[in-house]
Amino acid sequence: MIKILVVEDDENLNKSICIFLGQKGFETTSCFDGDEAFDVMYKNNFDLVISDIMMPKVDGFKLAENIRKQNKSIPIIFMTAKDDFSSKQKGFESGIDDYLVKPVDLQELFLRVNAILRRANINVEKKLVVGNFTMDTEDHMAYIDENPVNFTTREFDIVFKLLSFPKKTFSRTQLMNEFWNPDSFSGTRTVDVYITKIREKLTECNGFEIVTVHGLGYKAVIKEWKIGRTKKMSRKMADVNKKKIKKRRIIFSLISYIFIFVGISFILTCSIVLFLQGSPLPEDFIRSRAPRTFSNIFILSFIFTCIVLSIKYYYFDRQIDSIRNATKQFTKGNYSYKIYSESKNHGTKNSELEYIIDDINKISNQFMDLENLQNSFLSNVSHEIKTPLTVIKNYSNLLESENLSEEERKNYCKVISDSIEKLNNLVANVLKLNKLENQKIVPEISTFELADFLGQTLLAFEHIWEEKNILIEADFEENVFVKTDKNFLEIVCNNLISNALKFTENGGKVFVSCFKENVFASICIQDTGCGISKETGKHIFEKFYQGDTSHKEQGNGLGLALVKRIIDVLGAEISINSELGKGSTFIIKIKL
Repeated sequence: MIKILVVEDDENLNKSICIFLGQKGFETTSCFDGDEAFDVMYKNNFDLVISDIMMPKVDGFKLAENIRKQNKSIPIIFMTAKDDFSSKQKGFESGIDDYLVKPVDLQELFLRVNAILRRANINVEKKLVVGNFTMDTEDHMAYIDENPVNFTTREFDIVFKLLSFPKKTFSRTQLMNEFWNPDSFSGTRTVDVYITKIREKLTECNGFEIVTVHGLGYKAVIKEWKIGRTKKMSRKMADVNKKKIKKRRIIFSLISYIFIFVGISFILTCSIVLFLQGSPLPEDFIRSRAPRTFSNIFILSFIFTCIVLSIKYYYFDRQIDSIRNATKQFTKGNYSYKIYSESKNHGTKNSELEYIIDDINKISNQFMDLENLQNSFLSNVSHEIKTPLTVIKNYSNLLESENLSEEERKNYCKVISDSIEKLNNLVANVLKLNKLENQKIVPEISTFELADFLGQTLLAFEHIWEEKNILIEADFEENVFVKTDKNFLEIVCNNLISNALKFTENGGKVFVSCFKENVFASICIQDTGCGISKETGKHIFEKFYQGDTSHKEQGNGLGLALVKRIIDVLGAEISINSELGKGSTFIIKIKL
C-alpha cells in the first residue's frame, strides 16, 4: 500500500485529508509541524509528502529542503494559502513537485497525487509489470510468465519497494526499518540473506535485476537496450583511451630515439671533425670508415634509447599506472586497495613518485579507518536507540493490562521515564559531540575563580551522594583564576563527577580539589570506586566504549568522548590514573 505523509497544522483539515485519501486506498500518517515530520520520516519510509508552508517550529520550505538532502526522489506537494509567485518560486527551488493553493478540491488533490505517483513510477493500481514479471499487491502474488513465484510476505514487500523506485538505492538500514519490527535485534546483514533468496527466485525474470551498490545497499535496475548500449559504449570508450595511451607511449619512444640518435651523431661528428682537422689521413680511408661509424652510432643510440625507456618505465610509467589504478579503485569506494612499492622491500625510496605512493597508501588507510569508524558509530547509535525503545514498547504493552497493582504501574512508568531520559541524554550528547567535531561551537572565553566554580558544580550532585551515603571531601585553593569557556568546563566536570559518584559504591569516598601548579591550574577528581584496567584505560575516551557494563543502563558511552573533545578544543590536558578495584583519579590541567 502506498504511504503518504500529511503535514498540516490545522487538525481538522489534516484529518479530513487523511480520511479522504484513506478511502481512496492510501495509507496516511498525520503530522502537525515540520519537527514532527522529521521525526516520523526518520522512523518510516513514505512514497509521497503533502505539506503546508506556514507551520509552527519548522515551515514547509525548510522541511522540503531537509527532505531533499536525505532523499532526492520522494515526491513533495505543497498545499498552502500562500498564492504569491515568490512563494511558489521558493517552493519549487526547495525541491517540491507540485503546488496547490487553498481551498483545495479533494478530487483535484487525488488526481494530482495519482499523476505525481505515476511520474515517480509508483503504481496506484496495485499492479506492477516489468518485462515478464508481474506483481499484484491486491492478492500479494508475483508471477513470471504467468507462473507464480513463491515469495514470502517480506520478500514480496522488499521487491515491490525496489521496483517502485527503479535505480534508487535503498540502504540496508532503510529496508530494516520498513520491513522489520523496531524491537527486532536482527543485524542489517539479514537483508543480504533475503536479497540472495529473492535473486534465486528471479533467475527466469528478464525484466529487471537487483543490483548491489557496494557500501550502500541495493537497487532495482530495469533491463533495457539503452542501458546495455551505454555500458558497451563505456567499455568501448575505455578501450579507445587505453589504445590512445599506448599510441602516445610508442610515439614518445620514437621521438626519444630520434633525439638521442641526432644528439649522439652531432656530438660524435663534431668530435671527429675537430680530431681529424689537419690530419694526414687520406679522404678514401675516411670515406671507407664512415658507414661503420654510422652503424656504431645507430647501435649506440638504440642502446641508450632502450636504457632511457627502461629507466622511464621502471621509475615513472609503472608508478603512474599504479597511481591511476588506485584512484579508480578509490572512486569506486574500494579504500582497501594498496599500491605496491619497491621501497617496502629495500627500505629506500628510488624516486619522488614512491613518496607520493606512500602518501596515497596512508590516505587509503585513513579513509578505511574513517569508514570503519562511521559504520561502527552508526551501528552503536542504532543499538543504543533501539534498546530503550524496546523497553518503552514492552512496558507500555504491560501497562495495558488491567490486573496491575498501583505499585507495579508506578514501577513500569519509572522504567519508561528512565528509558526516555536515557534517549534524551544520548541525542543531546550526540548533537554536542557532532557540533564539536565539526567545529560549529566556538569557545566563549571568560575569567572566573576555579574554587567557586567547582563548589557550585559539586553541589548539583548533593542528592546523589546523600542517597548513596558517599563521603565528599573538597580541597579548593582560593584565588586560582582560569581563562577558558565556563560552560565547556562545566560539561567536563559534570561528566567526571557524575562518573565518580556512579562507580563509587555506597559508603565510599569522592575527593575533589583544585590547585595551582607551575603554569597550570589543576582539577583533581578522585573516587574509591571499581577502577579500570590498563586495557580499558586505552579506550576510555572512545565513543560508546563502556568498560564496566554493569552500569550500562546508566550511561551511553559518550560522556568521556565528549570530555576529551572539549579538553582538546580548550587546549587543556587530561590524564587518568586508575587501579582495578581501588578507584580512579582524573586530573585536568588548564594553562593560566
